[in-house]
Amino acid sequence: MSRQWRPRRRHAASAHSTGSSTTSSTPCSTAECSWLAVELGARLRAAGQIAEGVSVTVSYVDRSATTRSRTLPEATHHTVFLGLGAYAAYETLGLQRARVRGITLRADGLRAADWATRQLALDAQDDKQLLIEAVADRARARFGEGVLYPAALASAPAGRYRSADGIG
Repeated sequence: MSRQWRPRRRHAASAHSTGSSTTSSTPCSTAECSWLAVELGARLRAAGQIAEGVSVTVSYVDRSATTRSRTLPEATHHTVFLGLGAYAAYETLGLQRARVRGITLRADGLRAADWATRQLALDAQDDKQLLIEAVADRARARFGEGVLYPAALASAPAGRYRSADGIG
């Protein structure tokens, strides 16, 4: 019986965000989770790995931290599914007016992407999102990081103010 040599796998990969100032609002923290999911998903796809779960660690101003984990329905490296897992873990913290210093998103249980399985569905919405993600990865590889990202994460250019009615 011959044994194949397999390189040792990493058990986790993470992305961390520290805000320029402390925040006490949930929308800012969920936007941070989105950015971290985009970054972590791109890293996992580039490394050819998939994650079986995600963990969200929130650090507070008083230097304490809380961690929550979620097992993903299927191992993946796609931003959409990593983000959904991150949101689910973040929501269990029940933060309302907490003074958050930073958020860390960790992909747990990494393994080679060759072992990925995917539940087939008749809904084409997931396929569209995954196709857009592949295009975004190619654009990042060609033009650099930060070239293409979800519109929900875009901010107004510096010096531009919104009108009172919220348009423009």
